[in-house]
Amino acid sequence: MKKTPKKILGILGLFAVAAMTVFAATLPTISASAAGNVTDTIVIRVRSSSPWVEINEPSNDAIISHPEQTIAYEYIYLTKVTAQLTYTDGEGSHTVTLAEIDLSDESGEGEIPFDLSSYGYGDFTIRLIGDGDDGSPYEDTISISYYPVITTVEQDPTTEDVYANLDYDLDNPDIDTIVLNVYSEDDPEKLLWTTTVPRGTTKVELPFAEEGFLAGKYIITTTAYDAGGDSLYRPYTVGLDYTRKSDVPTDVPNTGVLTSGALNISKTDFLVTGLIILFITSFSGIYFIVHRRRGSRK
Repeated sequence: MKKTPKKILGILGLFAVAAMTVFAATLPTISASAAGNVTDTIVIRVRSSSPWVEINEPSNDAIISHPEQTIAYEYIYLTKVTAQLTYTDGEGSHTVTLAEIDLSDESGEGEIPFDLSSYGYGDFTIRLIGDGDDGSPYEDTISISYYPVITTVEQDPTTEDVYANLDYDLDNPDIDTIVLNVYSEDDPEKLLWTTTVPRGTTKVELPFAEEGFLAGKYIITTTAYDAGGDSLYRPYTVGLDYTRKSDVPTDVPNTGVLTSGALNISKTDFLVTGLIILFITSFSGIYFIVHRRRGSRK
């Protein structure tokens, strides 16, 4: 008789564990979702102990299509800063001074506006030279490229529509028309499609679906022309990895036993499997206890 309460408590304990498991499975995973969506960013800046100058904008190797730009810079322990622009044309290499600024503060930041329309399109080097308070020069250098028009290509994720976004100075009188060409990356010499749009156009649909283009990598070039039909500069080139909905399988096999809004399939399957094992173990234990009880009475 003394063992009977212990056996009953054991059986009740097994049922309690099962009930707690089911209850825990129904709880929403709010805390996990919140933790996954929160990102803390800590920026630590170490201040130099010696003269120093740095160009923050434009970024190095930037490609721009608007002539009016600004050099944003930071400095420390400088008495003067000089901005120089170097470019190459048909007559050779040239270096011009954009600005010379005397600095009175120990450290700080500044901006120097400049205009590239006087120098034409091409590759430029911007050099910022600072006179240190120790009498030595310090400098930072970047390179930029100036095109009459630059292009970004995007494909709608829900359709096969492809668009080219044109970025340029809409008031640039040199631009009369813009020509877009499409090539395959496997055969860049073979023209697949072309169109000409007037100045003022900023978005062009590329009919990849209508033309029956296969999924793959393509090259899109953009060239600006003047009123006489002459190109203003070399073509701007951008790539596209084109995908088609018909090439992507839409029916994904459902290997899960249950579906739940708060759980994914693999977690649900794992939970169901664990519950099955728990119930089998529980009933096996109950059967073993009852069987022993009857055997002891005999």
